[in-house]
Amino acid sequence: MLYNDYKEIPANYRRIILDETLEKRINKVSLERCNQIIEDHLRHEAEMESLRHFSVQYKKGSVTKTFEYTSGQEALTALDQMIGYDDRDLSVVAVLKQADRVIRGYFNGQWIVPAPKDAVKFNKVGV
Repeated sequence: MLYNDYKEIPANYRRIILDETLEKRINKVSLERCNQIIEDHLRHEAEMESLRHFSVQYKKGSVTKTFEYTSGQEALTALDQMIGYDDRDLSVVAVLKQADRVIRGYFNGQWIVPAPKDAVKFNKVGV
């Protein structure tokens, strides 16, 4: 969406433009630059949309359930409630995923956190 006047630009985009350019007033930035910054921001938001999908897979005995969330905080809270935050249930197996990637797991009463994808591993060299 292209804006032809500064008055058309919504307040949330104005704040993004001012933060990006470090200007104090929006009219100090050209409309062409404003439109470019807004376009870049919208493209970035679209690319990051997949990271807003959280799922919790829960298994207790033969019962398996999957729950979907849009917030990481909601997903972690639900996960804590499922495993029993105060009195941990050892028969529960649960997995928290963000964008289909495992973030945290719960198995045999212990939390399992996988290493980051870009973690560097060193091998010891015998001397």
